[in-house]
Amino acid sequence: MPATDHRSPQLSWTTTRALAVQGLGEALAQAGAALGTDRPDIQGQRVVELVAWQYGVPLAHALLDGTPLPRVTQVWVGDDAPEPVIEGEHATLGDWRAHLDAQLAPLINAVNARTRRPRTALWRGVEDRIAGAIVWIAQATGRAQRAATLARRVIEDADVRPCGGGTVHVRTGCCLYYRVADGSKCPSCPLLSDHERRALA
Repeated sequence: MPATDHRSPQLSWTTTRALAVQGLGEALAQAGAALGTDRPDIQGQRVVELVAWQYGVPLAHALLDGTPLPRVTQVWVGDDAPEPVIEGEHATLGDWRAHLDAQLAPLINAVNARTRRPRTALWRGVEDRIAGAIVWIAQATGRAQRAATLARRVIEDADVRPCGGGTVHVRTGCCLYYRVADGSKCPSCPLLSDHERRALA
């Protein structure tokens, strides 16, 4: 007899639409527990950005490796996400972006309704995560020199700059993490000066 999987079905593989309709409450609660906050706006921002990251990482690998642009339709909600499930490919970046927008729109609308976090802030978070994923993968694979060009192919106004001997993507919007981290900020925070950013890096 196979072992029983006691994990909640909402905290595993799911679609963004199912997450928005059925699993959002649990996903928000888990994000809050991980960050140590009961603020719905911070929870909602975190959930959207965790989902967006799962689209950005496989895209980054495809752009860097010159392989087909991946079509992602399932996301992992929970800790220690496994490798993404790729279900086909896109012919162009325009197709990839249209798919991303269609996938994330139900989730962003649901998070906005539940937490009152503005849609514009959530969409900025999506773009920041996509650009950040490209920069991070480029650096992690020894191809940091391509980070800025590739990030701007996808997110036209991506702010990618040298920092402390490396490369950093500076966000356009706030992830709100500093609200739960005793004011601590990461090098990508738009609230930092370049001097503060270099000191952190």
